[in-house]
Amino acid sequence: MNFHPGAATGDTDENCLDRIVESLLTFEPFLENQSLRLLIEATAGQGTTMGHRFEHLDYIISRVKGKIPIGVCIDTCHIFAGGYDIRDKAGWESVIDEFDRVVGWEHLYAFHVNDSQHGLGSRKDRHANLGKGEIGIQCFEVMMTHPKLQSIPKYLETPNGELMWKDEIAMLRSFAFVSKEN
Repeated sequence: MNFHPGAATGDTDENCLDRIVESLLTFEPFLENQSLRLLIEATAGQGTTMGHRFEHLDYIISRVKGKIPIGVCIDTCHIFAGGYDIRDKAGWESVIDEFDRVVGWEHLYAFHVNDSQHGLGSRKDRHANLGKGEIGIQCFEVMMTHPKLQSIPKYLETPNGELMWKDEIAMLRSFAFVSKEN
């Protein structure tokens, strides 16, 4: 189950993160012996929303792991809007290294795949169709071919789903297929 962590309206970031941890721990008795995993979605950081820094995700995970099944879902639009530059291979390498150092690669379970209507670090959560936004198509080529990213489940959340998803899925598959031939 994927969720956004919450917002620090009228309070400090740390107090908000502590409330998120407390809330998650209330689920502990319900998640014993269950296959369900809770995935914190990295956010764009709009307003006072928590989860736009890898440190926020680590704060939560480090306090609940071992008690509830927890992980992370990275939304490409969100992390880009949060300031993580994933527009090319060098950017992805840097972000992968930082995520591993701060959160731990073993906690990444899924991607939401979206371009962004707004620029790097804008902290605005506005999805765009792949290659039609500020991130650009190279990001998604890298995502589909990079050895560390390739096998992680990916879900489209782009606008105009019924009209665009078939073509976007075909495009993503073509990137992966070309990679396997090389």
